[in-house]
Amino acid sequence: MAFNVEFLLILCMMTFAQSKSIEDEENNAFLLKIIEKHERMIARLEEKIDKQDRRIFELEKNCAPHSLKLSKTFREDSKSSSQSAILINESGKEGSLKNSFLRSVSQRNKSKSIKTLEGKKERPRRLLLGSTTAPSVEDSGAVGFYAYLGAHDSTPAANKMIKFDSIKVNVGNAYNPFSGVFTIPEAGVYVFSWTIECDGGGSIFTQIVKNNEFFGSIASDSTQESEYRMSTGVALTLANKGDIVFVRVNYVHGSRIHSSNEARSSFSGWKLN
Repeated sequence: MAFNVEFLLILCMMTFAQSKSIEDEENNAFLLKIIEKHERMIARLEEKIDKQDRRIFELEKNCAPHSLKLSKTFREDSKSSSQSAILINESGKEGSLKNSFLRSVSQRNKSKSIKTLEGKKERPRRLLLGSTTAPSVEDSGAVGFYAYLGAHDSTPAANKMIKFDSIKVNVGNAYNPFSGVFTIPEAGVYVFSWTIECDGGGSIFTQIVKNNEFFGSIASDSTQESEYRMSTGVALTLANKGDIVFVRVNYVHGSRIHSSNEARSSFSGWKLN
């Protein structure tokens, strides 16, 4: 009888352990489904953010010519108003001088007819003025930009595009800090320069790319040292309107892309006129 009771206890414990294992598997499967669902939601949100970034860039690009035209019109109107005010002022001065002259003539010679003198109308002089404002950089047709990383990029990876997010110069508004892409506004010869700093003990190899082909590369390699290593590349290319140029990671080993006030990882480019 004691044997049967002990056997029943062992059987109950095995049944409980088996049901517990099944319950754990079901919980794990449920958690995996929730994680997969969240990952899909995150992917959709990232896709929407990328679309919004591209839309914002297109809107900024379309607004730029209108802003330049309004600025130029405002400068021309201001110059015309200044010239008109100067002409009016000159006419007023001439009128005062004429009245003084008439009073002097009247006092010196009472016999002459003042009406005759007053009947003569002195032709107002026109004041010829040159341009009072120098042409702006936008009006000169120049194209160029300079941007750098505002903070370290802690997750560089092969084929990842580097987004230099802090703009210092963007004449022509052709560089997009959200994507890291410079869109060629007009055909010509362009010069590009990029600087990358890696951590001590690591290395980063980068390429500059036009459309789908790279036309320059550099290596920032500090694998044999404990100090930061900075490298700069300069490349020149013929480009057509609408071509895109950007910097991407080719290979990385144990390093961030370092960027601070002491040393900036940066990207710049300009058109040769």
